Amino acid sequence: VDLETATPEWANLPVSDPDPRALGLTSRHLAYVIYTSGSTGTPKGVMVEHRSLVRLVAGNDFVEISPQDVFLNASSPTFDATTFELWGALANGASVVLYPERYLSTVTLAQIIQDQRITIAWMTARLFDTYTAEGRGTDGLQQLLVGGEEVSVTSVRACQKRHATLRISNAYGPTENTTFSLCYPVPAGFDDQQRVPLGRPIRNSVVYLLDRHGAPVPFGAVGELYVGGAGVARGYLNRPELTAERFIGSPFV
Repeated sequence: VDLETATPEWANLPVSDPDPRALGLTSRHLAYVIYTSGSTGTPKGVMVEHRSLVRLVAGNDFVEISPQDVFLNASSPTFDATTFELWGALANGASVVLYPERYLSTVTLAQIIQDQRITIAWMTARLFDTYTAEGRGTDGLQQLLVGGEEVSVTSVRACQKRHATLRISNAYGPTENTTFSLCYPVPAGFDDQQRVPLGRPIRNSVVYLLDRHGAPVPFGAVGELYVGGAGVARGYLNRPELTAERFIGSPFV
């Protein structure tokens, strides 16, 4: 075959919907690179493959998504929550509304949630604190995921009292494990615990609490959280990703 004149197989594919097999693409190809300080404190690019992205938004068990849902994308494109906000909608036939302003405003957020009939949204823990403390409405919102830092019990209780039907979940995970690793759906009338748990591993994830020798710690002991599974980014595939956080006993429920 004359390599200089041969037509590549992909050259005859339609531009709008090429066959990924003809292009030689697999689930292990790169989907995106996003920068984070992660567990080291030093900024680094995290390489996420297509299979990891699919694991987050398709057939998951931590949020219910239907084509009738409307997602809110209020996160920066440089923040991994955007992965969930955009592809959680698009991969499930749902709609997504883009936040229109450069800076976040709780007034604008509340207006968008009401006017655009948002049903699924994500907020950082501290934004959730402010939004709740100001008494902003969540009318029509069905599922709210909160995370990034420790979720406030006070904020959760206050929000539940005003919006009893809203499903609030603590969604936790490092960027190196494709946005979310564990999730805790807060039950109605949550008032009997001092801290909001991290929950259980989402589908296609595994989580361990280990000591410095890599052995599981007993209840009541201090350990470090290791996560693994299909969400672990490229470069971390041969070992679990270690976070900088330390936990006493088991953070799971």
